[in-house]
Amino acid sequence: MSAYTLFLDDSWDITLNSDGKIKTATEAYAIAQNGCNATRLFTKDAYFDQQKGIPHYDIELGHGIAAVPIIESRIKQALLNVEGISDALAVLDIQKDRILGGNAYITLTSGETAKISF
Repeated sequence: MSAYTLFLDDSWDITLNSDGKIKTATEAYAIAQNGCNATRLFTKDAYFDQQKGIPHYDIELGHGIAAVPIIESRIKQALLNVEGISDALAVLDIQKDRILGGNAYITLTSGETAKISF
């Protein structure tokens, strides 16, 4: 089965193609975008499958820098649950004003690699 999803712009909103139809993404881009979505999903936020997502409220919120390895592990697991991703590595850091950021490096089952920034 090939990967297929709605294309989201930099504001995480749907967009239109040149024909005025909703733009879609396929293959490697779609898998990487699905990976991005998985890293942003909190547990109980997905309406139809509330078990999906990362339990941030239960684990690390309010625990500061000590929680970074836990978050990296949870993000990696969320990425590995995305169809089409065979390996993942999350590298996070605490930025100014306690904002968590970083990158995830994924390997697709096709062998392609991609970087996801957050």
